Amino acid sequence: MMARQTINHVKLGIFVMAGLGFLILLLYMIGKNQNLFGKTFELKARFSNARGLMWGNNVRFAGIDAGTVTDIEIINDSTIEITMRLENEIRKHIRKNATASIGTDGLMGNKLVNIEPAEIPAEPVQSGDILSGIASTDTDEMLRILNKTNSDLYAIASSLKTTVGRINESKAVWAILEDSSLPMNVKNTFSEFNQASKSLHDLMGNLELIVGDIRSGKGSLGRIISDTGIADGIEKMIEQMSLVGTEAESLAKDIHEIVNNIEKDINQGEGSVNLLLKDKSSAEKLSMAIENIEKGTKAFEEDMKALRNNFLFRSYFKKQEKKSRKNP
Repeated sequence: MMARQTINHVKLGIFVMAGLGFLILLLYMIGKNQNLFGKTFELKARFSNARGLMWGNNVRFAGIDAGTVTDIEIINDSTIEITMRLENEIRKHIRKNATASIGTDGLMGNKLVNIEPAEIPAEPVQSGDILSGIASTDTDEMLRILNKTNSDLYAIASSLKTTVGRINESKAVWAILEDSSLPMNVKNTFSEFNQASKSLHDLMGNLELIVGDIRSGKGSLGRIISDTGIADGIEKMIEQMSLVGTEAESLAKDIHEIVNNIEKDINQGEGSVNLLLKDKSSAEKLSMAIENIEKGTKAFEEDMKALRNNFLFRSYFKKQEKKSRKNP
């Protein structure tokens, strides 16, 4: 009888312990939002770093608690797969192109998984789908960046302090800063620069008007450039002047030959020229006439050279030289 009571007590103890354990487990699962009494589905996400995420951490969709993390598995050295169990009611709102990221519940709170909806429409997820995981900045990385920023600010502050010290010790800088005429000089400089800019703007405007008038055929230069009749007339005039120049060169040669013959008659004392030149006044007049002819010939040659170098007639003379080369 005593042994039977002992067995019953042991069974009762085991039953109580099992019930207590089940109650504790049930309370724990409810506390972790495992949705034991509702329909759920699974989603997965892959990251390169779990960033301290643990089994049982919360999962949020658009900032709303939607489930918990049920498993964390290392796929390879660069990929970690996280399995999440979510409420079935929220499945219709999560699209296949949604993204998952690992965040923090507050500044120093527990880790959690945030599922963010995508703006582009897509089909709803199915149980077992894998969402795209995106990297996020965690607290440790923020602290490292903040530490580096503080170091950079310290270096900048040190350099700025040194620069300010050099400025305070520089007499030349303070002499410039204490010069009362400096602001007025700077003001005058900017005023002159502004006036020069206005003058340049007016000059460019006038130049644009001149170019416009030339293109539209206004003025002498515009008519010369745009009127083909004037251009043809100028070309004919140049041709005539070229012919006159050729004839003038031939005339100068003839005159030079005549002068040589006259000098020969004078030196030899033969012919009527010799008798004519014996008169002193006639000889002086003839000499002046010859000198005037030579000066006129030289002046004409210089005019022709200037005409050949003129930008209006240069192209014509080049064309004439090419024609003369082709037809020697």
